[in-house]
Amino acid sequence: MERAVTLTAYPAACGDCLVLEYGAAAARHRILIDGGLNSAFEHGLGTLLPPAPAAPTKFDLVIVSHIDRDHIDGVIIGLRDQRLDADDFWFNGRDEIEALIDGDGRGVRQGDALSDLIPAEKRNRIVSGQAIHVPASGPVVHTLPGGATCTLLTPSPARLNRLYDIWPDTERDLGDPTDALLDALDAPAVVVREFGRDGSEANGSSIAFVFEFEDVKLLLTADAYAADLVESITTMLRPGEQKLAVDLFKLSHHGSRANMTDELLELIDPAAVLVCTDGSKFKHPDLDALDKVRHHYPNVPIHFTANTPLIQERAQRVGSTAPAALPVTLRF
Repeated sequence: MERAVTLTAYPAACGDCLVLEYGAAAARHRILIDGGLNSAFEHGLGTLLPPAPAAPTKFDLVIVSHIDRDHIDGVIIGLRDQRLDADDFWFNGRDEIEALIDGDGRGVRQGDALSDLIPAEKRNRIVSGQAIHVPASGPVVHTLPGGATCTLLTPSPARLNRLYDIWPDTERDLGDPTDALLDALDAPAVVVREFGRDGSEANGSSIAFVFEFEDVKLLLTADAYAADLVESITTMLRPGEQKLAVDLFKLSHHGSRANMTDELLELIDPAAVLVCTDGSKFKHPDLDALDKVRHHYPNVPIHFTANTPLIQERAQRVGSTAPAALPVTLRF
């Protein structure tokens, strides 16, 4: 019997590539959240996408959480090779952000190099082509296919504005326009030593949300800032609730200390924790961050999405084990 919700983490190198499936076996709905790094594509997302001339693999929704290579590369490959399609793509490109900042209701107009890969009529359809964002009034709830809901936690207009400020000129001629755009937005390799001090504009623009279907609740954070998650989660708590109880808490930014605080961990009551990375960049998850997670959740299972020596060591440290086989599927 098919469980109500499954979350499968595909090999993504140091990134994220998640597939959510939910609903009755005869009418399953599928959501793709990010596509992982290009180096992991053939063993990750690519295993789901048959090569042309076969029909592209169809999802109800594809969410590109933010414009970092370790989240977006696989989606780009799938779109370029016409192996990936969806009814709706959530992605905040230059035009969507500009329309939000300027208060322009016209939506998608010219498009940037990356947005051009996604048909305009399929971009952010759930908000009529505008930017996916959390307004000043607080988290918003979107209804997804099949009766699921998504409570959007981030990004705020302010975070999207910061990303827009560093967005490169669309008229530059630097070879492949998509690669040039990603290279220009790629944050410098900086190891953050302090908890909760992420300064990446791209990470701050992450689409983070709580997914709910029937009695299942998943907190999927992309690379969002801890402070932004705290603000939104605090706002969405019902009267009398002290914590957000979830079946799964995916750690932000692959378990980086830069995206974790005690305040955030104290707000969440998870039945399980997920860490998405193979540790190949910055050696995530950070040891002190992982220790903090175990301190707050002493008996909660911690799942990992790779089986590299570093991940084996990290898993052992918290009394867990690295997965014996990939991809990793969690059932709720």
